[in-house]
This record gives sequence, C-alpha cells and structure tokens, in this order.
Amino acid sequence: MLVLSAKLFFAAVMIWAAASDLTTMTIPNRIVMVLFAGFVILAPLTDVQMFQAAAGGTIALLISFILFSRGWIGGGDAKLVAVAGLWIGVDQLGLFLLTTSLFGAILTLAVLMFRAVTLQPYLSDLTWVARLHRPGGGIPYGVAIAGAGCAVLIGTP
Repeated sequence: MLVLSAKLFFAAVMIWAAASDLTTMTIPNRIVMVLFAGFVILAPLTDVQMFQAAAGGTIALLISFILFSRGWIGGGDAKLVAVAGLWIGVDQLGLFLLTTSLFGAILTLAVLMFRAVTLQPYLSDLTWVARLHRPGGGIPYGVAIAGAGCAVLIGTP
C-alpha cells in the first residue's frame, strides 16, 4: 500500500509540474524540492534500492545538464529529469529517457500544429494559450517529462 501511495504522490507532483510548465513555461524549484523531499521520506519505507536510485538520479542529472548547457531544455526541465531519475532508478532510466524523447516529439508536433491554426479570440485572452500559440515560442517540455515519468514509474517495482 505504501508503494502505491508513493507512486500516486510522484504522479500528482509530476502532474503539478506539467501544469505549471504548460501554463507558465516554468517549473518552480518548490515542485522539484517537494518531489525530492517525498523521495527522501518515502523511499526508506519501501524496498527501494538506494544505490540504484542515486545512480539513476546522478546519471539523469548529468544528461540533463548536458542538454541544458546546449540550450535544448530549460533549467526547470533539467532539474525535473534529475529528480525523476532518482525516483525511477538506474534500471528504468533508459526507458524513461526514451519515453520522454518520444513524448517530447509528439508534444512538439502538437504545439507546432496548434500554432499553424488561427487562434480563436476567446482563447487569445488566456495568457498561457496565447504564449503557447506564439510562433517561435518555447515548448513546455515538462509535460513530456511528467508523462514519461508517470508512464515508466507505474511499471517499476
């Protein structure tokens, strides 16, 4: 029951991160810290292999740092990938990163298609919709990271 509760906690915080990124194009540090604190509190109460979790988080941090330094993802995205890697662990990290890439490609195509249509006036009053619709604007990649994290973590022991 505790493992299910931990997974639900992870999913809820990841959905919070996705919603924040979608509406503001930022993933606040407090979301990342809540996810980290949740891991620190809940992991010792479950059968999580702490070395594998730490390895997953460290590798995810290194990869996300490289992506951030090249300007391919934002800082909030990089931190979210790193803390999600901690939860997911090294065993499922490759699947998480691959799933994130696939979800990110789908998200990018969807946003580009959205930008190709005329925005209805009632939607242009919503700041976040107008920002998402703006040509050349960013892609809220936290949505893809959160979706992939939830999809992969559900299948992990």
